[in-house]
Amino acid sequence: MILVTVGTEQYSFNALMAWVDVLIRYRFIDSTEEVIVQYGSSTELPDNVKVYRRLPEDKFKSLVEQAGLVIAHCGEGTALLLESLGKPYVLVPRTHRYGEHVDDHQLEMADAMERQGIEIARSPGDLVRFLSAPKAPKIAADDEALCQALSACCAHSTHKKMMLVCSSGGHYKAMMRLTAFWQKFQSVSWVTFRNPTAETDLRDCSGQVHWAYSPTNRNIPNLIRNLLLAFKVLRDDRPDVILSTGAGVAVPFLLLARYVYGSQVIFVESKTRLKRLSLSAKILKALSGLDELIVQSRELADLYPEATFVDSHLPMEVIDPRQGDGEINSLSFRDSVLIRTPPCLGARESHLMLARLNSLSDNPPSRIVLDMSETRSIDGAGLGTLVDSLKIAKELKSKIVLWSVRPDIQAILTTARLDRLFKIEESTQTIRTYVKPETLSPEKAASVRHQPIQRAIDFMVALLGMLGLVFLALPIALAIKLDSPGPVFNSQMRCGRLGKPFRIWKFRTTLQPSTNSPHSSELNELLAAPSRIGRFLRRTNLDKLPLFWNVLMNDMSLTGSRAPAMSKVRSFSLQQWSKLDAKPGMSGEWAITPHGMSEFEEVIELDPQFQGDG
Repeated sequence: MILVTVGTEQYSFNALMAWVDVLIRYRFIDSTEEVIVQYGSSTELPDNVKVYRRLPEDKFKSLVEQAGLVIAHCGEGTALLLESLGKPYVLVPRTHRYGEHVDDHQLEMADAMERQGIEIARSPGDLVRFLSAPKAPKIAADDEALCQALSACCAHSTHKKMMLVCSSGGHYKAMMRLTAFWQKFQSVSWVTFRNPTAETDLRDCSGQVHWAYSPTNRNIPNLIRNLLLAFKVLRDDRPDVILSTGAGVAVPFLLLARYVYGSQVIFVESKTRLKRLSLSAKILKALSGLDELIVQSRELADLYPEATFVDSHLPMEVIDPRQGDGEINSLSFRDSVLIRTPPCLGARESHLMLARLNSLSDNPPSRIVLDMSETRSIDGAGLGTLVDSLKIAKELKSKIVLWSVRPDIQAILTTARLDRLFKIEESTQTIRTYVKPETLSPEKAASVRHQPIQRAIDFMVALLGMLGLVFLALPIALAIKLDSPGPVFNSQMRCGRLGKPFRIWKFRTTLQPSTNSPHSSELNELLAAPSRIGRFLRRTNLDKLPLFWNVLMNDMSLTGSRAPAMSKVRSFSLQQWSKLDAKPGMSGEWAITPHGMSEFEEVIELDPQFQGDG
């Protein structure tokens, strides 16, 4: 049995629900496997699973004990509970980007936990890798040191009455782990949110238990209700010390306790806060509402030297352990193969990836999944590799699909029209990273040659060329019309930088080809005999004057390789695809070849009859 849990957050976690659904659809989770989902506030649920909105802690523990593995959100309380139960688990961090949390502190926590060997899933492909090899890691924690620090804060006073204030979930569990400290007080009262777990745990509490109003995140009405509750509770209980582990419910209680009733106020920042304080801590600190602020991150200790630092043993610097040196990681699982493409999909990586795909011929899978969650740049060779992957999959009679394509890579695929050839699984696009989901232009997104000085030269020369075209267009057009019937211009679709299609225009230099010809329009132009004015235009290169417009539009450069016809590109080798890293040129080494030879070679390449395919 597989248990999926999203905790008690007020925010939905529809992305995780979609990930589970796609794993079931792609048979990475066997159809006979029982899947139980605790979905919380999520509004989109996977098919063919057993669902619960909420689970009491005893029921939750019972399901964990029955489960073979657990998929959970990256909450501190959830991770601590799973660790104590000793089950294989993987954590999926919520992000602010997709409306899954108020901020990105779960991403920060995931970075630190990943360094400790905790399984973190940032994409559906990571979930597949976990399913194939589940792990039950341990989280380093030092609650004893934290209890000692709290005792030191209260060492010089005669405090007898303690009030504990915290929200539910991880904040509540963090408070319970501090029992060794607060159980020494004669009287302990609680302020927290009502739920089955808290009701069971606090049934025999020595002091009063006050149920606060939730949710509190950006909720003004509940803030007012909790403020009124704080007045009443603090007036009745008069605590000597008030301790909080967060979150929003703490603000009205701690401020009133400090300024109205003179209580000692201590705030313990969560160990999940590695780089910035929580909003509650920021508000309390800004209003001088704290006697003691305890942080568990070295980075926060450096930012706030007045705070008390307790080392949580979570690393400050984040190093992504999955960043390899370009090697191709693949996984055969059930009847599919998952291949993770490298961070940079270039020429070297392309050869390795194609070799891995070709090795599948001995045991062809039913489906090939290209997990592109780590791929941040792609060049012409990388685009060619994707095209060749499609050909190999067709030969193997395997389906191929792209997962977790980043927005900037998606932009390049769309430009090259490869998005029309591949199925891109939309439900896998919610990658757990800090990168903003903005769609970049291919010019900025690709790690290919980009020369701003060359572009400036191209632009200025193209402007001059267009001025020449303005003066010469009319006499050239008249000469063409008087020489032979037909249009003044010929146009063709060509392939530019990174496979971007564009249309080139030239002055017509041939006699009008037959409209009944079975050949392509490009081939018709080549097969047609040159006109008298056409010979002159070719000899003087005046037929290329309209190409200055393409240079001005940034489709071409003054010099470069010949722009290939669209019909030729998909049969390119990797070396030929690499030529698409740069813009094609109006002229180049290819232009030195005698015109007749160039035309003949293009005829051979354009017409299938000359290649033995027709």
